[in-house]
Amino acid sequence: MGLEMAETSVHRDAQARLGRSGGLGALTQMYDSLLEVVASRPCTRTVVAVDGQTECAYRDLLAQIYSECWTVAIGHPHSRARADSVIRVPPTVFAGGRFGAWGVDGIQAVTGPTLPMVSRLAVLDGADLADLDAAWALRGLTSNARYTRRNEQEALAGKQAELGRPQATRAALIPITKSEAWWRLAQDERREVFEESSHHIAIGLEYLPAVARRLYHARDLDETFDFLTWFEYAPKDGPAFEELVSRLRATSEWDYVEREVDIRLSR
Repeated sequence: MGLEMAETSVHRDAQARLGRSGGLGALTQMYDSLLEVVASRPCTRTVVAVDGQTECAYRDLLAQIYSECWTVAIGHPHSRARADSVIRVPPTVFAGGRFGAWGVDGIQAVTGPTLPMVSRLAVLDGADLADLDAAWALRGLTSNARYTRRNEQEALAGKQAELGRPQATRAALIPITKSEAWWRLAQDERREVFEESSHHIAIGLEYLPAVARRLYHARDLDETFDFLTWFEYAPKDGPAFEELVSRLRATSEWDYVEREVDIRLSR
């Protein structure tokens, strides 16, 4: 796919999420600004911090470019990229070990084998696994929504809280692997299980904005887990989070989960 076609596709998807930020014109201007910033920091995931909504949308935009194997050229968006002027957005790494901003309160195997207990968890963008002093490290990429319809995307965007809220001192990282039976299903069949049968999106909406979350895709990176879901919430919303995960695990979608680990954290 050429840069022109890729840019058009990404802009179309991001325009709805940016909404009040000015639409395609503002996005194009931000795109140019972002390239200038990224050019000076090629080894980090960099976003333009205009406001919370725009920053989140831009982070998702960059991840989508990466996950769909698109390239971003240093220079004008329509210029052709040389091999030495291409930047790819790196995956997010969740590294369990002795260091990190989050203390690990517990690690529990829900289905299948667990992960070794560690004392701290670091959440890093673009870290080299060889440089990490970690007992284990899980990698994932944010991506475009796979099973949501536009009205559902708009509902989620309208209620979803930003990560990093000061009051959200509790978190959970839940890696999941789904069975080969799940991956043999066609996209529309997975959607049928995901929402029409299990109501995954509808259930999640009930707990927004109290429980903020972000999904990371790991299957395409040949990771052990297919998905990594990150949740953040305030201590007072702990019971709501427990109810959320309990309801999801009771759905027919979870019949396809063959490994799940529940990692609880605090800061």
